[in-house]
Amino acid sequence: MNLFKLKYFTRSLLIGLLVSLSFISCEKDGLSSVDEIQQIENSNDSSIQQKGSGFLRQQESLGGHTIERHIAKSTDYLRNRLNTSSISAASTFYELNQAGQVIVNAINANNSRVNSWLNSGSSRLVLSYTHWRNIGVVLRRGQSNPTPSRSFRVILQKRSNAPNGYYVLTSYPN
Repeated sequence: MNLFKLKYFTRSLLIGLLVSLSFISCEKDGLSSVDEIQQIENSNDSSIQQKGSGFLRQQESLGGHTIERHIAKSTDYLRNRLNTSSISAASTFYELNQAGQVIVNAINANNSRVNSWLNSGSSRLVLSYTHWRNIGVVLRRGQSNPTPSRSFRVILQKRSNAPNGYYVLTSYPN
């Protein structure tokens, strides 16, 4: 009987720990909690809804194309991109807010590289980043179905009139 109680207690403790760690990880990565997601879905407040999307919309207005080509695209769209261009893979982030949040996280994680690049003569910087969970899918040439991806690239372009002196030209799962 005592062994059964110990196993039950241990199992309950582990489940509670896993749930707590997932919330801590979401907060650390700047991702929305379940309550925030429900608040966003049930709210008409545009400032809440633009937590990650506002950043990407600003980048798009500066000349970026992440939303246009790499956010919430269908498998048919990815296949069409492969069929009409010479790219080796086409990819999409699952969702706009999440994409905006993980892109900001990637830039912040590479802050010293970004600052060094801003003082260099190069006009573009390519950042690679791997998130702890899948953020999108990649369809490679020759594959019939896209595969989930945790990794993505962020390409920054210098622009003197952009906030911080650059904008996100594009970002995509890889």
